[in-house]
This record gives sequence, structure tokens and C-alpha cells, in this order.
Amino acid sequence: VGLPRLFLGEPKLARERRIFAQSLMAGAEWKNLHVILVAGVDSFDQAEFEDVMKSTYGLPASHVHAINHNIAPAASAAKHCNNSNSTAWPHNWPLCPKNLPCTHSFYAQWEKASVCYGRVKEIETQPSFGSKFNFVIKMRVDWPFVTGPSLISLADPRIVYARFRCVSTKPFFIPSLYIAYNVHVGSRPLAWHGNCLWNAIFSDDQLVIAPRQIADKVFSCVDLDCPYESDDLKERVARVCRNLAWPECFMQLHWERQQLQVGPIPVEWRAISAAEIRARKCIGSDCSLNPRSKRRHHSKALRKHGSSPITNSTLTTL
Repeated sequence: VGLPRLFLGEPKLARERRIFAQSLMAGAEWKNLHVILVAGVDSFDQAEFEDVMKSTYGLPASHVHAINHNIAPAASAAKHCNNSNSTAWPHNWPLCPKNLPCTHSFYAQWEKASVCYGRVKEIETQPSFGSKFNFVIKMRVDWPFVTGPSLISLADPRIVYARFRCVSTKPFFIPSLYIAYNVHVGSRPLAWHGNCLWNAIFSDDQLVIAPRQIADKVFSCVDLDCPYESDDLKERVARVCRNLAWPECFMQLHWERQQLQVGPIPVEWRAISAAEIRARKCIGSDCSLNPRSKRRHHSKALRKHGSSPITNSTLTTL
């Protein structure tokens, strides 16, 4: 699943993407990896995107797939909410960037994810493929992930694997490498990207690893009711997310409705400076890499080898 943040002509980031994918594929055959990018740009050159993907991952043309699904976030939200502008947004729910309801980015992101997942199923029906993927991975393409857990160590096919976006760490039993952006000290949150509130617990959407057995449920977030037009969801936003009505909160609530369990995973990523961002050549209007983030999350990739063999995997980038 990809937004238009694919940096071209950037060897360092391309190398990091491949190293990260190799950490995930440890113990599996690289030839079984497929990479799918869903962009949302006005001017789309499929061949250019796929050439970058081939060189980045060292894969044949048949294993890289670039798709353009260019829809405005407001238009995506309007498919689900009767009134999708900020006037209908609950006053105690924070707005997302550009003072827009967070449903805009939530539905736009997961609509692209649905398009990507449709391609996954198309690949599986090809006579030459002959099987199903073992994992479908949703990943931001612009985030400099360094290491993650090897897929072969994620042995339970009933669990969706992701980091925490917000989680209470008192009494400090959750290492920071399992948390995206935020840690807590006592009852006071320290944040590198938005403030989490005490007792808000929900997952992060930057990197989601879905065993194929439950991928249909994981990638159906776009089917969630409009959160502020549902009394049930408004109650859940208050109880589970402490009224932090972010896209990650909505994702968590959809997974709960699907009766999915989430297993936290450790991921290391490299902080990028604002100067490094300005030096990059990128596609699309949104090329932010969160320059405010100064923290480097140190972790060791999980290397426990389970007994289930990895036959095929697909890496979908966001």
C-alpha cells in the first residue's frame, strides 16, 4: 500500500528498504517476495515506479506491482460519512493535520490498502502462482525502518502483528522498541509525534504484518462505519482511545469488531533530519518524514525460528 512518498534516486533509503525486507524474510526464500505499491498522484508513470522497485529489492518484473489510486481524502471519507467536514467532528476529538477530521486520512489510507489487497488476491489466482501468500505486510515506504522481526518467528496465524501507537508503560514493562513515537514516564506522556493520553491503548499503522489466514479482516478497515455517526464507535473511541480519534484508533476499533488479537513486535528505525528531507527528490506533495522525531529506537530483531515454513510473502508499502 503506497502513498506518493517514494523517493527516487536515493540509494541510501533504497538500501535501507532492502535490508529491512531481508530482516523480515530471514529464513524464507527471497524469490517468494512480491512488492506492491499503491500511489495516489496526478501524474503516474508505472514503469518508473516499477523500475525503482525492481532495483531496490532485486526482484523480477513479475514480482513488483505499481498501481495508482488517486482519490482525495475528503472524497474517500464522503463515501462513509453523511457529513464529512469538520463541523460534524466532535469538539473533544483532535483534528488531524490541515485541521481536517481524521476520517479523511483513515479512509483514504485504507481504501488504498483495499486496492492493494485486491492485487494480492489477483496474484494468488494466477495459474503460475499456485498457492497463497503466508503474510501480507502493510508498510510506509518513506519511513526508514532498519530491522524488524523475521516472519518465520511469527508463528501464530491468528494474530495481527504491529507496534503500539499508544500504550501505558507504567510500571515500565514495555520496551520502547515496541512503541511507535511515544513512551510514558509515570502519568506524564512524552511524545515525539502527538500526545498519547494515559490508558489509551491502540496499535500503530506504519507497519502491520497480517498472516494470510486473517488478512481479509485486517485489510477491511475501509468498511468501518463513520466513527462520529455511530454511538457504539463514539463510546469505543472514548473508552479505548481516550478520545484520541486518530486513524490508528479507528483501525484498532475495526480490528476489535473483527475479533482480531494484536501481538506487539519490536522494530528499529532511523531518525531523519529536516536537512536530509530537503535534499531528497520525491514524488507527490507529501514527503514528510517527521523531522521532529529525534529518537532512535534500538532493537534486536526477533530471531526465533518456528516450525512453519514460509512459502510466499508480499510486502506492501505505505
